[in-house]
Amino acid sequence: MVNVRSYLLAISSSTRLFIFTALAILTPFYLLSFKMPLYLIGVLISVTTLTSIVFLYVFYFIKKTRIKLYLASSLLFASLLLIALFKNPVIFVIALLMGGISLSGKDMTPNKAVEQYAISHYEVIQKSKNEAYSIYNFSAYAAGTLASISLVFINLNLVLYMLILLSAVQFFTYWTIHVPDIERKSEGILKAIKNLPKDAIKLSALFAMDSFGGGLITLPLIILWFKYVYNISLTTAGIIFTVVNIITAISILLSAKIANRMGVVNTMVITHLISNVMLILIPVYHLLLWGELFLFLRQTTSQMDVPARDSFINTIIPKEERVKTNTIFLSSRNMSQLPGPLIGAMLIELFPPLLFIVTGIVKSSYDISFYLNYKNYKI
Repeated sequence: MVNVRSYLLAISSSTRLFIFTALAILTPFYLLSFKMPLYLIGVLISVTTLTSIVFLYVFYFIKKTRIKLYLASSLLFASLLLIALFKNPVIFVIALLMGGISLSGKDMTPNKAVEQYAISHYEVIQKSKNEAYSIYNFSAYAAGTLASISLVFINLNLVLYMLILLSAVQFFTYWTIHVPDIERKSEGILKAIKNLPKDAIKLSALFAMDSFGGGLITLPLIILWFKYVYNISLTTAGIIFTVVNIITAISILLSAKIANRMGVVNTMVITHLISNVMLILIPVYHLLLWGELFLFLRQTTSQMDVPARDSFINTIIPKEERVKTNTIFLSSRNMSQLPGPLIGAMLIELFPPLLFIVTGIVKSSYDISFYLNYKNYKI
């Protein structure tokens, strides 16, 4: 049975994913309204990713967990307040950087590493741990679905104020539960890397490969591709990604059941390879309907590896090292995504199908490499 505190942390995660999904969908249309070139939008996405990396490193050295979570929540609240009050592209960019908000549409905050550690602390039985991580990730994608729907049916100004309210909900969630502090010695980041547990460096390299591919197709880049190729509207984008998030949320729930039957490693690799084949097929037939169909098919398995990966990491890594290691993994993934948005935007302008073909090849290479290294792990 999953601990109630794991459910509360899932609520916290879902508030952030609602916020990040809404901003990721809105931003390309907002910036294109100012005639911003595609490559500059790619640069901004990369810069926000870099900012999230800086946040991860800075927050790692804040020892008190509650202070860390309160500070991150407060900065997010202040940033969203600026965005809502001032409809200005310069202030918009400043607010994104101040809040450490990545435009990838994913949760790249320091909160996530702490929450993942806390869940592994609450859940001591492997089956419960698998289920807790599935719920944690499912709630996030369910929130992303609601964010996409809100952009279709709700006034934009009202959506922005909803984001402010949700950031306040996250703050209150942290106030209601006890998140364990992590006892560790003070150490510089280089020493922290040097003292990483066995397998952590190898896993960082593998996750970096996957994230480089992921950086090429962040949510804003996929929206830019459909806007550039098919000239879709914000409403159409909202509808497309509502379906995408519904499919993803359902698949996340199924991930734990598949992992319990097939094993965590097989679940990570097989589901991810299937999604990469669908990814490569998105641009093959030059029709919006076919592009949407293969995007939806891709989403049926593309995120099934996420709860399995979380469970894998938080099982093979020693308990006392999990927050440090999760922070290093997040930093590695974020750093690897940095060049992706710029390269992706350039690929769109050069030859649009290359965006999905190159990404599918890179991410499939990660899957094969991961399997060759960890196929003997029976978790």
